[in-house]
Amino acid sequence: MKFIKKYHSTSKIIEIYKKYIKFSKCKKKYILILGSGKGVWEKYLSIYKKFQIFSVDCLYNANLSNFFIRTDIFKKNFFFDLCLFKKKFDIIICDICCNLSGIKEKDYSFFLKLFYKLSKVYKKFLKKNGILIFKFINYCNIVKKFYVLKKDFINVKFVKLISSKKNSSEFYSICKYFK
Repeated sequence: MKFIKKYHSTSKIIEIYKKYIKFSKCKKKYILILGSGKGVWEKYLSIYKKFQIFSVDCLYNANLSNFFIRTDIFKKNFFFDLCLFKKKFDIIICDICCNLSGIKEKDYSFFLKLFYKLSKVYKKFLKKNGILIFKFINYCNIVKKFYVLKKDFINVKFVKLISSKKNSSEFYSICKYFK
């Protein structure tokens, strides 16, 4: 595990995995990672042979997972691109973040737009009883806009990770048991 310790996000990934997505069954699980970026999620999860990882990012990825598509969630044919994987997923992780502008209205608008697209993704590609994990910045109490998650999942939590910086407004939504 030494090879991934250099990223601060690794401690967040370990915390999320241990608390929220650890599976006791050995059946192979399919994971879709949106916003795979530097590949830290893939590096950590690939340690566990029970996961087959599919990654999507608009930037170059070192193709750490066997399956990678370079595309943008806001692109018109994004859903067509995802269909190339020919899978439904047990876990969808959205680690997409924007360069915050500092203009609350603009950043708020970005996260609402991202959430709208993400809700389309999980409704189409997440297996029944699947897990959705996504990162968001809690601007203007944006968490109130995510009430629709409670209609689609049995268990919805909004968490500030222990490993997250204290002054950060970064939160994660952990949604389990897709209906």
